[in-house]
Amino acid sequence: DWPACHFWKPLSSHFPAAKIILTLRD
Repeated sequence: DWPACHFWKPLSSHFPAAKIILTLRD
């Protein structure tokens, strides 16, 4: 969750094979 939630785009570019689960909170 935190702090990776703010850096998921750069992480996904470095690790394209990794599965990223995005969740939304109210």
